[in-house]
Amino acid sequence: MKKKPGSDKTVVERIAGVPLAEQSRLIDAVKAGLPYRALLDLQAAFQVSRSELGQALLIAPSTMSRRKTGGYLRPDESDRVVRLARVLDLATSMMDGDQQSAATWMRTARDVLNGEAPLLRSATEVGVRDVEDLIGRIRNGVFS
Repeated sequence: MKKKPGSDKTVVERIAGVPLAEQSRLIDAVKAGLPYRALLDLQAAFQVSRSELGQALLIAPSTMSRRKTGGYLRPDESDRVVRLARVLDLATSMMDGDQQSAATWMRTARDVLNGEAPLLRSATEVGVRDVEDLIGRIRNGVFS
C-alpha cells in the first residue's frame, strides 16, 4: 500500500503535526510533549500492538496508560516517538514510498542485526544508527 494520493506528509509530520522544514517548531513540540494521539498514530503506522510499540519505545504499559489519562507524553518519550517515526520514513523511502512494506520490513527480524527486528533495534539511539546504516547500505546496494 503506497501513500494515498495527496498524502505527501511524512510519518514524522503526521505524528508531530509540524512540517519537517520547520525544525524549530518540531523541537518545541517535542520539548512540550506530544499529545498521546502520537502513540496511536505511530502504532497504526507500524501496524503493531500497543505492547509491541511500548517495547520499541521503552515505555511500560502502565506508563502508556498514565499518558493516555494525562493526554501528553513527556519530552523524552516524545523524542523517542519522533525518532522511531523518522526511521519508518527512511524505510518508506527505501521501499519507494510503500509504507506498508516498510512497516513489515521494520517488524521482521534481520540476521545482519543479530536476529533483531529493526523496529526493536531502534529502541535506543545507538540501535537507530545501526538501522539507518543498514537502510543506507541496502539503498546503495552494499550487502555485507
